[in-house]
Amino acid sequence: MSSAEALQQQYRVVVCQAPLGVEPALISYEPDEWTREDGGTSLRTWSTGRAFATRPPEPVKVFIDEGEGGVLTPLHVSVLWLVSRELVAALRAAGVHNLEVFDAEVTDFNQGGEVLRTHHAVNVVGVGSLEAMHALGLRCFKLDTGGLVVHDSVRLALEASGIPMLEFHVLR
Repeated sequence: MSSAEALQQQYRVVVCQAPLGVEPALISYEPDEWTREDGGTSLRTWSTGRAFATRPPEPVKVFIDEGEGGVLTPLHVSVLWLVSRELVAALRAAGVHNLEVFDAEVTDFNQGGEVLRTHHAVNVVGVGSLEAMHALGLRCFKLDTGGLVVHDSVRLALEASGIPMLEFHVLR
C-alpha cells in the first residue's frame, strides 16, 4: 500500500441523505454584503474554505420556500452550510476546531412561516488537497474537488453520537 493510499484510508467523505422517499428541503438565502480589505464590497460566499473577515449578521436568515418542502437534514449543503446544533456539538467534541459557527433562523413557508432554530450556519475553514489539509492537522475540511472530509477519529465519534442520516464514504 502506498503512502497516499494509507492517507486516504484515514479520512472519509461525509454526506447526509434524507430518508428514502423523502426529498431534502430546498433552501434559499440572501447573502449579505461585506467590506473587503480594498474597501470594495462583495456578497458573502460560504464555499471558499477561508475564514470570514467580518461576521455575517446574526441570526443568518434562511428560507424554505413554499412548495419546496422536504426534510432539513443534520448536514445541509446548499448555498450555505446548515449544520444541526447536535452535529456542531459532536464535531467540536471530536476535536474539530476550524468551524465558524453562526446562529441561524430557518423560516419554513411550507409550515405557515414557522421559524426553526435547530441549525447553525457554518463556514468550514480549510480547503485543499488531502495531503495539504492532513499536513495542517485538520480533522475536518473541504477537499478542493468538493465534499466535506473528516478524519476517521471524527467519523467514529459521529457514528457513536447517533445523529441520523449521516453516511461516510471512502475517498477515491
